[in-house]
Amino acid sequence: MPDSEGQYSSYASRRRRQAEEEEEELEETTTSPSRLFTALAIGAGVGILCVALNVVITFLNAPIYQAVVNEGKAVTGNTYAVFGLACLGLFIQVLACFLTGFIVGKATIQRQLGFYAAVVTSAIVYLASFAVRYIPNYPGNLTSSTSVSAGMATGGIITVIVFLIIWGLVGGLIGLWGARISTRKHPAYAGQPHE
Repeated sequence: MPDSEGQYSSYASRRRRQAEEEEEELEETTTSPSRLFTALAIGAGVGILCVALNVVITFLNAPIYQAVVNEGKAVTGNTYAVFGLACLGLFIQVLACFLTGFIVGKATIQRQLGFYAAVVTSAIVYLASFAVRYIPNYPGNLTSSTSVSAGMATGGIITVIVFLIIWGLVGGLIGLWGARISTRKHPAYAGQPHE
């Protein structure tokens, strides 16, 4: 089949041109500081929204938490309700990480930024789970009269950091999945030339 110059083009030259066009498209979508800032801002915003939603759900269901505390170790319907609320909180966070990746993927057309934004979202939610314990009369707070040694505090901090890293990576992978879904038909990732 003749090309624009009247010469016959081979399969290799067409593939080479297609690869060059894809490379130019990817160069146009390289990470710039403004895109990174946008992605991290979206991640922080969704993380704060997710924390607020979890706090509201917890306060709305405070009577259920109080009933479980009053029942002691007995397993009742309220115990299952609290378990269901914990599952709801986990589902909200997973959905928030996915949506963060999806939104960032659509906004920046870069999957890796969806990963970074979801890491920020999951880190904010995880760290906020400790911060909400300082809210007065927060349901689920446990009082302790045990003295804390330096070794126990250090072990606790190390444990929190390890789980923060693990939870951040899990959230980031979920965000990467969302970014992959949102960019799957984009020409830079689909492998087809831009029409």
